[in-house]
Amino acid sequence: RGGKGLLCMIESSQIASDKRIEALFATKEFLEAMPLRLWLSTTTSNINNSTHNHTHQTRTQPSFLASRHLSGRVKGSITQLFVVTIKMLQNTSNMYSCEELSVVLTLAGAIMANVPFYKDDTELVKSGVSLMSAVGNFIQRLGSDDSFSDDQRCKLLEAAQQTMHISIGGTMTQQGTRTPMPLPTLKWFESTACAPFMDRLLDIGWLQQPNYREFALNTLCSVIRMAPWIATQTDERVEIFLQLLNQLLSGRLEDTRLQGITLIESFLHGRHESLGRMTIEHDFVVRQICPMLYSALSDRGASIRSNAALGYGVIDPSDWKLLFDLKSTESDPLTGETHFDKVLSLCNSPHTFSQGCEENGSVRSAACKAIGQICSQCISKPNSQQYNKTSTLFSQGTIIDDVLARHMSQKVVDSMLASLQDSNGTVRSVVLLALRECRTCNNRKKVSGATCHIRVSAGIMLVCQ
Repeated sequence: RGGKGLLCMIESSQIASDKRIEALFATKEFLEAMPLRLWLSTTTSNINNSTHNHTHQTRTQPSFLASRHLSGRVKGSITQLFVVTIKMLQNTSNMYSCEELSVVLTLAGAIMANVPFYKDDTELVKSGVSLMSAVGNFIQRLGSDDSFSDDQRCKLLEAAQQTMHISIGGTMTQQGTRTPMPLPTLKWFESTACAPFMDRLLDIGWLQQPNYREFALNTLCSVIRMAPWIATQTDERVEIFLQLLNQLLSGRLEDTRLQGITLIESFLHGRHESLGRMTIEHDFVVRQICPMLYSALSDRGASIRSNAALGYGVIDPSDWKLLFDLKSTESDPLTGETHFDKVLSLCNSPHTFSQGCEENGSVRSAACKAIGQICSQCISKPNSQQYNKTSTLFSQGTIIDDVLARHMSQKVVDSMLASLQDSNGTVRSVVLLALRECRTCNNRKKVSGATCHIRVSAGIMLVCQ
């Protein structure tokens, strides 16, 4: 009853702006306090589930399908809340103030975060998709609506960014996991209705506008971190995404180039974490993304080199396999070993190593971390744990052949021995982690006798610290 009363106040055209804002805030707090997930109704239906054994004989056994949904007056109130919120966001008659619209955007985020969406509750999922569509259309309308001042536009974009961040998911929990993307958000991003919004996000013009820059970059990073396949959904989208990355990475300003490498890192993180349900071809990463990372390792900006090195650490093992299988040609001289050697060269200080050195401590630390992750993925892990793009298992062994694995291990040993003397304490600690990954490989023959030297040196360094 209280919730319906608040909604009536919000809908009323007679209520003062400050009262409507109070009602919107109260509705948001009311929604966040309601234990909606505890009020789910679960119904089961008995079905016959037919399966086949290896002799092709059919055996039938009963199975139960559970359907979870909100029911009764609770669902009615939630549905009305969707309708009211969408109507306010779609209003183009300047009926609501900037403050009211800002709170409505915040309420939309609270709805997406707190309403339990299950695929069998299609009505509620459709309402969620409609709400996300209304938010996206409102954000696009901000750019062409002259009724808002620059200050008002900035305030609304700030609220919209918070709403998008909540609605996309990806927030770290206390357990160290990320909140999932709500089902309606995913369905909206994958629909044709979202295409105009995604086109705006991928527009370099938006990223270069002071008012939209932070919103566009943060939202795009969140989207491709949680659902990276959206950036490569169609051939046209792939072309636009690559064009955006090339424009950013070739920018004159360091901040612009940093935007590009940040997007790549977000894409690789998302791809690494969701490879099992992606359809992105490995060739796209190997032929398009990796050369961009390689070039960024030589950028004059330390933050760009650091982020590029970290990006190498989350390249999927199956991509590394393809990289190491590449043969150097005049038109494409980059191979997996070339990429690996470049990252390894950034691990060392000019004061401790004669060849291939890096002045910046944060870059050296990032490179050492990446080398440890690469060793863990390509040398330590057996192929029986990895899948290729057709979901078939590689043969037993490591990602790369034994000869190359021994060669890489020796390179890491030589480089990390020097890095143990680094003046930067953070670098030294990351070096120890990288060495651990290198020496714990399943086949000890891949690491030469120099590994024993490392253990002694690492022990001495720990005692000295």
